[in-house]
Amino acid sequence: KMSKFDRDPSIPHLFSSDNRDFRGSGWSRGHMAPAGNNKHSQAAMNQTFYLTNIVPQDLDNNGNYWNRLEIYCRELTKQYSDVYVISGPLWLPEMEENAENIQEAYSPIRWKHQNDDISEKGDRSSNEKPKKGGWKPPPKKFVKYQVLGKSNVAVPTHLFKVILVEDPSLERPMLGAFVVPNKPIQNVRLREFEVDLEEIEKYVGVRFHQDLDRSQVASLCLDTGCKLNDYREFQDFFWNRSMSNPWNMHQLERDWKTICERGLKTEKLEQLYLTKRQEFLDRQKAKEDEKVEVKVAGVEAITTTLKQPVVQGSGDTQSVESSATKSEQPAVQLAAAA
Repeated sequence: KMSKFDRDPSIPHLFSSDNRDFRGSGWSRGHMAPAGNNKHSQAAMNQTFYLTNIVPQDLDNNGNYWNRLEIYCRELTKQYSDVYVISGPLWLPEMEENAENIQEAYSPIRWKHQNDDISEKGDRSSNEKPKKGGWKPPPKKFVKYQVLGKSNVAVPTHLFKVILVEDPSLERPMLGAFVVPNKPIQNVRLREFEVDLEEIEKYVGVRFHQDLDRSQVASLCLDTGCKLNDYREFQDFFWNRSMSNPWNMHQLERDWKTICERGLKTEKLEQLYLTKRQEFLDRQKAKEDEKVEVKVAGVEAITTTLKQPVVQGSGDTQSVESSATKSEQPAVQLAAAA
């Protein structure tokens, strides 16, 4: 609870991002090594809040799907003795808009659930002579991403997580690799984002678990099912927590609109929304009443001051109002004379 987002003291300022880069950006500060995994030590918890452990992450993704994935990893530690988790950002290419010749062979990344029989059509290295007008060049691919603040903090297009599980009760280690888009994700199975580990290594430029004999590794999803927390139950928990402590009326109304659009409305959430909305309205009315009271008090104070007696040079005591009336008389007489 005492931890705050801050620069990593081991990184020179020239190469470091800053909290100001994130302000007003619309992106959350997403942990790669989760803070929830480091509650055993305040020092360890503080280190997870260094900006070297933070990437710009979609707000909904951060608190929702990615959060469920982190909880799944923590549940694995309750079942197995050793769980190794590696997380990080990715910047994957996109196809050009309105691309017509899209094939899996040109896809930026190969998902495990896709058909492994990739068509070779369109491959210039093929010895087969294409029919006239039958060959088209592959679509262009681009790496596009937003940058934040003066430090130009790069917003990743995707996030990856590599999970290795070992335990004496297992015949062989279990391995799972996942690539998750950095955007809102609803009720999607984790297996939909499963990839071969080499797919991640290709883009990161690092070989993970080099001492691991990959021919003797079991699939994490085949053995455990890779089931995240129940979608509806987690949504109820997530939105109940979010609406219990809204920053302002705007956030409350935005959250309620999202809940209704996603079909997550429940009687409990609706009652919480109405209660919090009324609290904001009551506070707003109290502030307006306080301003009116201050304004009235100020007017009364000015009126009282104007009615206070003033001392004329002759020693006579007259009210400000009578003094002002007399001061106007010469002007009236002159006007009449004119």
